[in-house]
Amino acid sequence: ATSIYGTPSFNSNPTVTRGLPASWQFEVVPTGSTGALSVPVGAVTAKIGSITGQVTPISSGTASVTVSFTSAQTKSLPAGSPQTLTVSFAGYDNHQHSVQTFEITVQ
Repeated sequence: ATSIYGTPSFNSNPTVTRGLPASWQFEVVPTGSTGALSVPVGAVTAKIGSITGQVTPISSGTASVTVSFTSAQTKSLPAGSPQTLTVSFAGYDNHQHSVQTFEITVQ
């Protein structure tokens, strides 16, 4: 199995301010794997609703990715109601596909 974890500040009370860029880091952690996670570009995707964010690729030797949404993207989010951020890992070799969802607040 593979798990996706947000940074501590993300997990405490994640918020997005409409019209401002948003960015968070996540760790893609393979369970029971030996060695570093190394996958090709595009293995991790992130969406808030139907809005697809930009994700830095996982590079050899690290499992950290940065998920970013532009000002134009966050401007289209409705304020005042919780939204779901979905971060997906496509899987690679013996690392299984994984999807994690996180609730965020739009202000």
